[in-house]
Amino acid sequence: MQEIDYKSALSRMASYCSKSEQCIKNVIEKMAKWELTKEEKEEIIHYLIQEKYIDERRYAEFYAKDKHRFQQWGKNKIGMMLRAKEISEENIHNALSLIESDDYEEQLYELLESKFKKIKYESLYDAKGKLFRYGCSKGFESDEGVHAKHQQHKDAAQNIDAGIIQRIGQGAVAGAKEAEHGRSRHIKHSRKHCGKDEKQTKTVCHYLLGPFIIPASHGNGCKGRASGSRQHGK
Repeated sequence: MQEIDYKSALSRMASYCSKSEQCIKNVIEKMAKWELTKEEKEEIIHYLIQEKYIDERRYAEFYAKDKHRFQQWGKNKIGMMLRAKEISEENIHNALSLIESDDYEEQLYELLESKFKKIKYESLYDAKGKLFRYGCSKGFESDEGVHAKHQQHKDAAQNIDAGIIQRIGQGAVAGAKEAEHGRSRHIKHSRKHCGKDEKQTKTVCHYLLGPFIIPASHGNGCKGRASGSRQHGK
């Protein structure tokens, strides 16, 4: 244990919280190595909250945005890690609600597109399983019932497929043609599973996104997902 007086500890913790957003649990862990009484630690925490050095609602918001943008985490993983930090459910819900639906959708498209270009698979079913496990490991929500929702919105689904094809068609479906011209890739394409007809193209897209919940834009229903891809595609 490191000896430190109350005033020095308070100053260090104020400086620590000023440099980056922190939560109560982080501060407690930081003070664990110091020889302070329980009462002194509680007084420091109280002061930091009162003076707005610590604001767990603000911390959760910054944490969610940071992990979503730079670590490419989905909401499940962000929520799980915030719970590990002992952040309240109210603050977690608020932080996750601030992640824009279009940004979230775009991130999922890009993650699956990138992963699909790298994996080796024997069949579309095999590819779907690998993509599903990868998406879940990144914290994206899954729902096998999403297939039924797509059936209820056939017109919207066609728009979604068109948007996906624009983004991954060149790399995933047309990749089979590149392989035929002798260009080596990590993806194992075959005529049997990656045909060039429109029906097969839609099947590939369906397997890419089928298991995952993609939030629709407010007021647009399922159609918001296709429009989001066009507006934010880069």
